[in-house]
Amino acid sequence: LNPPLVWARDRGLGVRIEVADATELDLLDTGGSPADLFTCFQAAHHLPPGAVVRMMASGIQHASRGILIVDPYRSAGVATGVLGMSIVTTPLPPFVHDAVQSVRRSTTPAELELLARLAGARHVQAWALAPAFCAVHARA
Repeated sequence: LNPPLVWARDRGLGVRIEVADATELDLLDTGGSPADLFTCFQAAHHLPPGAVVRMMASGIQHASRGILIVDPYRSAGVATGVLGMSIVTTPLPPFVHDAVQSVRRSTTPAELELLARLAGARHVQAWALAPAFCAVHARA
């Protein structure tokens, strides 16, 4: 079973997890009731900033609790760790290139907050998640 579903079941919570294209959240059929929360984990850095803003805006509009994004934190320490691990574990040029691009396109909490505000969020919390991630929760 999926760990979040097990966690929710053990607490008596009704949870449905649906996987969707992050760039087309507004096309989801939520069965007439909005989703509670859209989440995006370790994928936003693969999208250009404009697509992240559109994803956030759609999540904010269609989910009563907004959107939660967790993505790699752009910092010198994270860059060193990611690049070092990619060279040691998978020294193939395409994987090393992906690691470089992932570090380059990662964000900081302040950048995630700015993108959320550009998406129309009025309530935004952004923070660092040690050791290598940052997160933002944004809602209308």
